[in-house]
Amino acid sequence: MKKFKQSLKLIFALFIILGFYACSSSSPDDDGNSTNFYIKARINGQLIEVNNYSQALLQGGPTIFALNLYARNNLQNVYPFFTCDIDNLSNVSVGTYSSATHNMLFQFHNSNKVGYIDADINNIKDFTLQITEVTSTYVKGTFQGILWEETQLTETISVTEGSFYLPRYYGEHGNTTPN
Repeated sequence: MKKFKQSLKLIFALFIILGFYACSSSSPDDDGNSTNFYIKARINGQLIEVNNYSQALLQGGPTIFALNLYARNNLQNVYPFFTCDIDNLSNVSVGTYSSATHNMLFQFHNSNKVGYIDADINNIKDFTLQITEVTSTYVKGTFQGILWEETQLTETISVTEGSFYLPRYYGEHGNTTPN
């Protein structure tokens, strides 16, 4: 009887350990809030990473599309956040994108709610985004360059080591079925 109780305690302990492991492992949820998905970059040397409401949202069609890349801090305080809109696409494909080659707007808003954009100042287009991998379920890539403060266009920030890994949605956030 004593061995049976010890075996039962061991099995019970094993179930508890497995339960904790299952609860702590991350998996994507319907809102793209998994820490598996993100947009991150060094802004003037400081690492900023956001992973809430992450998305690579494809809208439009049937022949012309827009791709919105987005991730924010959290629902209670969205700042900081990154967003990028690339318009007039015939498809989403691996390649390099910038305002010099595409209808694109990249934005970063810091924790103080100050926005920065990839503005074309003095015809200098010095911000690029590269999509390195596209599947039906996610989009990956990198970005770098200079962003300008969006209201006065006098202050700049340097963006280095930018990368993203975002869940792919179609038409609306959460819809994983291609149109």
